[in-house]
Amino acid sequence: MEILSSGQKIRKIRKELKINQKEITGGEITRELISIIENDKSTLTPAVAQIVTDNINRICKEKNIDFSLNTEYLLEDIDSQINKIASKYIDFLSINEDDISKDFSKTIEKIELFLIKYDVREKKMIIYEKLGDIFRRQKKYNESYIYYVKSFENHNGLFNNIKLSSILQKLGCICIYLRKDKEALDFNNLALMYNYNIPEDLRFKVLHNNALAYMNLKEYDRALLEIKHIENTFKNLTKQYTFSSNVLKVNCLRYKKFYNDAFKLSEYMLSTLDNNDTENIILITVNILDIYTAIKDIKNVRIYIDKLIYLLNNYDKVKESCYASTAYNQLGISTNLINNVELSIEYYKKSIEAARCQRNERVLLDSLDELLDILIKEKNIEEINSFKNQIIEMILLDIIEPDITPIFKLMTFYNNIGDNESLNSLLQAILDSKNDLDILNMKY
Repeated sequence: MEILSSGQKIRKIRKELKINQKEITGGEITRELISIIENDKSTLTPAVAQIVTDNINRICKEKNIDFSLNTEYLLEDIDSQINKIASKYIDFLSINEDDISKDFSKTIEKIELFLIKYDVREKKMIIYEKLGDIFRRQKKYNESYIYYVKSFENHNGLFNNIKLSSILQKLGCICIYLRKDKEALDFNNLALMYNYNIPEDLRFKVLHNNALAYMNLKEYDRALLEIKHIENTFKNLTKQYTFSSNVLKVNCLRYKKFYNDAFKLSEYMLSTLDNNDTENIILITVNILDIYTAIKDIKNVRIYIDKLIYLLNNYDKVKESCYASTAYNQLGISTNLINNVELSIEYYKKSIEAARCQRNERVLLDSLDELLDILIKEKNIEEINSFKNQIIEMILLDIIEPDITPIFKLMTFYNNIGDNESLNSLLQAILDSKNDLDILNMKY
């Protein structure tokens, strides 16, 4: 989309239609005036625009040229054109933001170049937020983070801005996906600071994410205080929000080793769910199995392993489930506790596959680490080599960072057994990924 001044438009039209300056004056204005306007040394007035338009249209009619001009086009200034194009980009992104299968890379390149060239600050904020939303839905969290930050950087700086608080809340959420929990707390608190009258729905999301970040940072008491604050602040929480808060509370109680309290709350939550709410039933069953596994209650561990396997095998939406990777990971842990190593390996593999699909980095790293420990303990060289190839693939696809614990464990293992070829292939993958990262950083 070409952005031109009024004078540039006239010159371009003349050149394309092979019309000279004198012809478009119609004897009503001077050729010198046209020249001054075309060189952007004088503003095009509506009266002159009408004369130019009438004469160009007359000439085209006389020469049978299929072209028609209107004064609105000529008079539209650069700022109006820039804003119109920015609005078109916003409309395009709004229409397509739910289509996660589309590749927007070429359009995004055009948008980026446009925003670099032209300063449309308010619309920049909206466009970058839309791009962040699209990448979040596509589970490309690093790209989503980049665009949300750009959106934040282009805000108007005003307090009591709901839009700004919303962007900060989204940034906090993305930071949790990316395991940037301290940064998530900073953005969440900024969201509250920038708007004293933040809507209840948005306030809940911010406070809930704060509690989640504290839990991930193992600050369980602070997480529980945040949950208590939520319970005291919101008197009419939706059923789903109440459920989400209670799930967090169960996890914090379990990590603080208040197993009985965690178990009782889990049982209560289970009793409140509809029988067809399989997704949430799976989550609560995972938490109960986790509690029994933590206290090594082998009898109940076996019972809940069977319950969870039954639920997963009979859930037709298990592949889309956001809890599948966590459920399979817990089955890997619990089956290993009862010494069913073969089954444990199987479920860790399923957890890794589901976590890759859902881009759940926390569960992915846990499952990779726990699976490798078992394979090394079992001295299963064939499986370890297969694991190594999977790790290399994930490094090159930018699914995992090259500095994670399982990679160092693999290197140590190959070094100890003197397998230099496997060690070198790992190192080469890391070097290749670093080169790709340098290129990506140059792009953004």
